[in-house]
Amino acid sequence: MASLRAIQQLGLKIPNDIALLSFDDFELLEFSAPPITAVAQPLEDIAENIMNILLNRLDNQKGDQEPYEVVLPTVLNIRDSTLAK
Repeated sequence: MASLRAIQQLGLKIPNDIALLSFDDFELLEFSAPPITAVAQPLEDIAENIMNILLNRLDNQKGDQEPYEVVLPTVLNIRDSTLAK
């Protein structure tokens, strides 16, 4: 929202003057004018991984625990806020 406000205050037009892409897709982005390109994150998978990691740490309360690295796929939803050049 802050980005949209700043773009409007500067008098810029999306996508002619500036392209806009959001990391995290939510329904409102589809209905803005123009619709905003976004990277969709797998929120349910993120939540499931967080719960598994927390439960594992609670079960194994040793002093030092190795950090976890979780890589999940994302989806790029291309909409009218970005133009190919």
